[in-house]
Amino acid sequence: MHNKLLSVITSAILVFSALVSTAQAENQNLAKQIEIENPVVMQLAQGAKGTGSKMTIHNNTDEDLIIESFSSELFKMTMLHSTKYESGKRVMFEIQSITIPAHKKLALTPNTHHLMLFNPLRKLVLGEFLTLKVTTNQGKFDIIAQVVPRRLK
Repeated sequence: MHNKLLSVITSAILVFSALVSTAQAENQNLAKQIEIENPVVMQLAQGAKGTGSKMTIHNNTDEDLIIESFSSELFKMTMLHSTKYESGKRVMFEIQSITIPAHKKLALTPNTHHLMLFNPLRKLVLGEFLTLKVTTNQGKFDIIAQVVPRRLK
């Protein structure tokens, strides 16, 4: 009985390891096909609870890339955002996804679609690098973004 249980557990571990290895290979392949240009996260303004990011994402795959969510270990909450203008004022709002068409690029900026990060667990240090873990319809990949000074208005 003990040998059967050990055999079942060993088989389950081997199957799980194979699945993890396959997923890691797929994610590495996706990361090679997605190019991230100038990824930055703006330092939080004094008293602010959230900040945004800027970057250009090049989708070099054969299908649309749909960003479904992202996370950062340094922030309690993250959101995909878009911007519209009402009565001459910029209004940001949460969206469910950001789509980058196949073989196209999309600039993410505070004036368009962008990634928002809220409630940091500590103060951001200028020049440090943060890892943003992105989940898409094609798999997951990481973006390494540098913290930069917030632009003064």
